[in-house]
Amino acid sequence: MKKYTLLAFCLVSLATPCWALEKIPEPIGLVNDGAQVFKRPQDLESRLFELEKTTGAEMAVVTRPALPQDESVEAYSTRLFNQWGIGKKQDQNGLLFLLALKERKMRLEVGSGLKARLSDQQAQALLDQAVKPKFKQQDYDGGLAAALDQIEKKLKQKSLQELEAGVATYAEPDDKAWIWGLALLGAGALFILFIGFWILRFVIGFFRSFGKAITVAPSTKAKHTKHATHTKHTTHTSSTDTAIYPEDTWRSSFSSESDSSSSFDSFGGGSSDGGGASSDW
Repeated sequence: MKKYTLLAFCLVSLATPCWALEKIPEPIGLVNDGAQVFKRPQDLESRLFELEKTTGAEMAVVTRPALPQDESVEAYSTRLFNQWGIGKKQDQNGLLFLLALKERKMRLEVGSGLKARLSDQQAQALLDQAVKPKFKQQDYDGGLAAALDQIEKKLKQKSLQELEAGVATYAEPDDKAWIWGLALLGAGALFILFIGFWILRFVIGFFRSFGKAITVAPSTKAKHTKHATHTKHTTHTSSTDTAIYPEDTWRSSFSSESDSSSSFDSFGGGSSDGGGASSDW
């Protein structure tokens, strides 16, 4: 009995860390300064919105007085990133800067869609060279500003390179492109001529038939004069009743959706596979 009790205790002990993971709170914005280290968090929030506007990357900043018990800065960063869904789901272009004040640790988590623009090595150099010197002086606003300067520069630089590559590819014409263009133009002209021929033939046939009808009509006019006079009023009435007027029955309906406004809605459903870099100060 004691053996089974000891075994059960061991299993519970092993499972306890999984059950004891600290619950991650909901975000209140792009900047979540739990450690209260920023003097101007509103300025930082504005810069993050501008970063998304100019580069498309969605970034969040989180500071904590301390890391959760028995959880590394890397593990907590990835867990928070995925629970909040930072970045656009289709692009995986999220970024997370995490600061743990007690442990003096920081991490820049990079979504998989941005790795071509901001590699793990570049993220490491950014933390060590741009952020760490400012943090050592307790200039946390300056450290984040330096980080954002470097991030924006790298993302814009890569975007410009991709744009130039696309323009260069577009500017290299295929040697046979003009031949295909002429062939398509000729085929289109022949098609138009063919359609025009049949339309012209139809119009000529119509007028020929109409001319024959006019020729035959006078011969029958006298025969029916008396009958037409007798039924003049009736004929006028029936022609009015049987006239066909096109009626437009098409209707379009538009559904308007009211936007739910709040101080902060949510992120775009992105996720992280653990890419990025960590450092301390």
